[in-house]
Amino acid sequence: MKALLIEAEKLLKENDEVLKRRAYADIAANRMTTTRISLNYGGKPAAGVIIRIKQKSHDFGFGCNLFLLNQFSDVEDNVKYQSSVAKVFNTATLPFYWNAVEPEQDKPRYTADSFNIFRRPAPDICVEYCRSHNIEPKLHCLFYDKFIPEWLENIKDQSTVKKLYEKRFREIAERYSPSITQYEVTNETLQARYWKRMSVLTPLRDILDWCFCMARKYLPDKELIINEGNPIEYFDGCGFRDAYFMQTEGLLNRGVSVDKVGIQQHFFANASEELSREDVKIEKLWKYNAAERNYAFLDAYSQLGLPIQLTEVTVPTLEDSEYGREIQALLLRQLMIMWFSHKSIDSVIYWNTVDHMAYDSPDGKWLENKCLGGLLNRDLSPKPAYLMLDKLINQEWHTETVLKTNVYGIAEFTGFRGNYEAEIVFNGKKHNKFFHTAYKANDILALTLSE
Repeated sequence: MKALLIEAEKLLKENDEVLKRRAYADIAANRMTTTRISLNYGGKPAAGVIIRIKQKSHDFGFGCNLFLLNQFSDVEDNVKYQSSVAKVFNTATLPFYWNAVEPEQDKPRYTADSFNIFRRPAPDICVEYCRSHNIEPKLHCLFYDKFIPEWLENIKDQSTVKKLYEKRFREIAERYSPSITQYEVTNETLQARYWKRMSVLTPLRDILDWCFCMARKYLPDKELIINEGNPIEYFDGCGFRDAYFMQTEGLLNRGVSVDKVGIQQHFFANASEELSREDVKIEKLWKYNAAERNYAFLDAYSQLGLPIQLTEVTVPTLEDSEYGREIQALLLRQLMIMWFSHKSIDSVIYWNTVDHMAYDSPDGKWLENKCLGGLLNRDLSPKPAYLMLDKLINQEWHTETVLKTNVYGIAEFTGFRGNYEAEIVFNGKKHNKFFHTAYKANDILALTLSE
């Protein structure tokens, strides 16, 4: 067996011990609540009534990017992709990269009849899919100065570029604020040294302040998110002196309105020449996947006082074999349990869902497809990682139960936080009631039965 898989087995055993000490108790404390139902009929308690409780959705966000919506040449593959996403995920990241949204100035491709760009479905198509499948859409991203249109790159006057960016923010807000509540405002600004292109705004000292103030101007009541790539690796070496922690803390100390901290966690094994080396893969396997390190990192970032989103996650298939795919599923399961248990995290979004359909750079120096980090095979059949997520989210972290009211018309249950349906048969008539779980155990949910 290769050294990398041997290390993965060791890590899985070590993580199990960490999760036993913390994760399972924290899931009960942070993701579940006790709801007391008071059932009445005609102003009097309805005693001895059977209530069937079924969870309909989670408060916690389980997501993926929606970049492959309608991107397959075969109609059946498009249907498979859509159903695979909807079966497991309740959140989706939508592509709003400027070079794809407005490749030609003043001719944005928002509408469903826009010409297609691979991995960049038109935003209206994505929004409609989310609406019809009860999935919460999230915009990615307003300011990602790496993916700018060619026509913007040639404009060197900062004032002019700011006006164009403001126009972009305003147009997106006007069109999508009724349907999108979460917006990644900035993305990967600490990675700018690796960018081949950018506008004249990236080097500005206060560019993040400007972006968030502009976003708040046009999206006053929406959730604004800062996002950055793989900060766990850098935090591991320098703790609170980590650039992203200090950058975000600085924004908050200056009174900039940031609502959530976005954290990427990509283990892009084999994506580059360096990441193909066995010693580097082993090092990063432990940096990105060790539960002890992850908990320390998240506990530290929690001190910023904001909810945390795992905005982009990749767990690779370390070996292209049945066993390698099983290891991917086991690693992802441990990470999901840990992330779901942590009080500060409100969502986890997996990135590339289908193998061989990820991003490869045109120069061939960055090949995400070599990671085999998808949850589905290229033929859209499920990998063990997808089946694991389906079982975890839809079975293990799902609440269904049967209650019976006492003489006071009271019944209670403990379940995962989210939306529920109560089916009640009373006097030969079926009643369906929909409710959200209580956040405080002493809260009482009053349900009234009608004739």
